[in-house]
Amino acid sequence: NGILATRGEQARVLAASGLSAARQAQVLAPLDRQIAEFRFAPIRILAPPVVYSDTLEFKPAKIAAAIAGGRAAVSGDWASLSAFLR
Repeated sequence: NGILATRGEQARVLAASGLSAARQAQVLAPLDRQIAEFRFAPIRILAPPVVYSDTLEFKPAKIAAAIAGGRAAVSGDWASLSAFLR
């Protein structure tokens, strides 16, 4: 995703540089050939508003609370998630 976003920025910089459209396409061609093999993957981060434990803290009660918090975050945002998952 970062490379695809960067390609867009590179195109904007080239357009602002005054290069002809043909020269811009020529400069971007190697990158475009590589990018053509990939697709943009939309990413959505879901997280509860609370940090339940440290990374290496394995307390069953905290793990259960974190799982419940994650489920609540998903169910609280399901309307926008269902559209995202289509």
